[in-house]
Amino acid sequence: KDSFKLFPANMRDFGYHEADTVFAPFLPPKSFQEPLSDPDFPDFSTDLSHGICWGSTIVYSQIQMAVHMGCTEIVLIGVDHSYALPSVKQGNYYLHEGEINHFHPDYRSTGEKWHQPNLDVLEVSYARARDTCAARGISVVNASRKTALDVFERADFDTLFPPETP
Repeated sequence: KDSFKLFPANMRDFGYHEADTVFAPFLPPKSFQEPLSDPDFPDFSTDLSHGICWGSTIVYSQIQMAVHMGCTEIVLIGVDHSYALPSVKQGNYYLHEGEINHFHPDYRSTGEKWHQPNLDVLEVSYARARDTCAARGISVVNASRKTALDVFERADFDTLFPPETP
């Protein structure tokens, strides 16, 4: 194959062991339950041979990957930063009832358990990514058409990606 996948090593804990995958060391926070109790949260890795730091969102991992690969411009697309919660809850988890939060209708399986994203934690992570990238001269913009995320500078999707004319 001409391509490979890059994941944090903790994906193995979820049963993922594909041969076309490179696993970078996973660098967890001091506390998953109270990450903001650590004044240094989150760490940000610019060298994936040392690991990928957890920031409570895959977007945080992807920004670290882009920086590691040498990207100087990062454009976020489809980061709406809001979630509709299902009506059924078991303990601290919600049970999936039909996908409305992600781009693909089969993102979650019916009855799958998931937890409510902590937007405060995500925003701290996004701010760390923004600041780390800015200090390295890397531009990060949010070109999502519909978004509640205002941590990054906004960019117009249709200006960046104009439709092709015949």
